[in-house]
Amino acid sequence: VTGIAFRSVYDPDPGRGPATGIAVTVAGWLGRDPDTVPAWLGPELITFSLMSAFVWAWVGLGVIVFRTALDQIPRELADAVRAHGGTDRDIRRDVYWRPLLRRTVAIVFALVARATARTFDLLLVMAPGSVVEEASVLAVRQWQTSGGTTTGPGAALGTLWLAAVALGAFAAALWSRQAWPPPRPSSRTPRSGVVAPTASMAPLPSAWSADLAHRARALLPAAAAMVWLVPVLILLATSLHGAREAATGGWRAPSLGIGSYRAVFADSGLAGSVPVTAMLALVVS
Repeated sequence: VTGIAFRSVYDPDPGRGPATGIAVTVAGWLGRDPDTVPAWLGPELITFSLMSAFVWAWVGLGVIVFRTALDQIPRELADAVRAHGGTDRDIRRDVYWRPLLRRTVAIVFALVARATARTFDLLLVMAPGSVVEEASVLAVRQWQTSGGTTTGPGAALGTLWLAAVALGAFAAALWSRQAWPPPRPSSRTPRSGVVAPTASMAPLPSAWSADLAHRARALLPAAAAMVWLVPVLILLATSLHGAREAATGGWRAPSLGIGSYRAVFADSGLAGSVPVTAMLALVVS
């Protein structure tokens, strides 16, 4: 939907494309020859056109997430900061930014960057065939490399891309750690003099049930992680085979090597796709 809508917006014909018509009109006001205005879907402006389409598509998600995050902040916090002599800057930093919005920024940035970097249908729908190479992102390169069969170079490119995404997600997770740590439970005796019950004082069945539940909660994420890793391991194993071996024997082919990675780095189009993908994802996010 986004690709079709914005291809209509940036149609090179000023009579059909509103953006092109506005550009031609402004050029005429400035005394420039309208024929010198670059077509909006040409090689000069295709990347900008794609960025505007991505922003339009993803701004709704950002607005919803930020609106929801702001609604979670108690209004009494701002009043408390003002009561202790805090300024508007202190409120923005200590009430909004540090406890919640920093994490929200990291989450939205990671989601939008990942979604923008992996999308190739918008580019294929919106960009004319003559400028696909100028705006080719890694997702398009992946699609062109893999084709209709499983190939070693396609798996190698996917492995490298997965590693880059994992590093970015890890960095976002570190940066979005909660600024205010939750309060730790106190081990001191209550003021009333009554000793709080401890685990050793609890009845044996309850303690056993709690321990079992604790073990289950610890094992469940580990089991889910192992299941999630299965496709990753298959992808990695496939990438360690050449194009012919991967196509005929799949990830279980006996011969191993890094020939597919050599083929990926030897691809002349990869050097252009990486910076275009990074720029598109970062600017849009």
